[in-house]
Amino acid sequence: MTGDQTQTVLGTLLGTGSIILPKAGKNAYLQMRQKKSGDVNWLRCKAEELVNMARPHPFVEDKDSWHWASVANPVWNRFLRLCYENGTKTVTMDWLDPLRDRGHAVWFLDKGLYDQKTRRVVLKTAWFGEKGTSLIQKYFDLCGYECEVEVNRSVWRLVFSQQGSEEYLKLILPCFPKYLLDQASFPNPSHIRKSG
Repeated sequence: MTGDQTQTVLGTLLGTGSIILPKAGKNAYLQMRQKKSGDVNWLRCKAEELVNMARPHPFVEDKDSWHWASVANPVWNRFLRLCYENGTKTVTMDWLDPLRDRGHAVWFLDKGLYDQKTRRVVLKTAWFGEKGTSLIQKYFDLCGYECEVEVNRSVWRLVFSQQGSEEYLKLILPCFPKYLLDQASFPNPSHIRKSG
């Protein structure tokens, strides 16, 4: 597995991806999901990155989403141990620390948004609950991306400050697929004020 593939997997597991260990199997597989109401092209981009790990017919459609699945392989067992505890996705510093620009971009494109009105990045972290969201906030603070935890009707998320958003966008925008940069309404990285 290449470095870029590892980053794609780490990022999508923080987002819409899952590692599944079949009951009768010894090796796990990766499944990525995209709602039909979302950007199916984004799922295709991730699938292209992982093409050498795909099943012969990796895409499956259900009533409200598309799924992509890899072949079962021992490499996925490593991600299962890293990202799951007792069968539940559980975020840890050991998972967050290896993230680089590409992994962050994948995570954002799976579970983030840019609020143009407030000029803030928002990352949805509901899957990880209060404990996981607080750990993720601590991680971002250690990385220099100021953010705060928000909860609305038991839905957890991180909201970056305007400066934290600018810095985070400078990290992730260069890793976005070109079609997204052409159609999206993100600030141009060259127009983002440099700190310092």
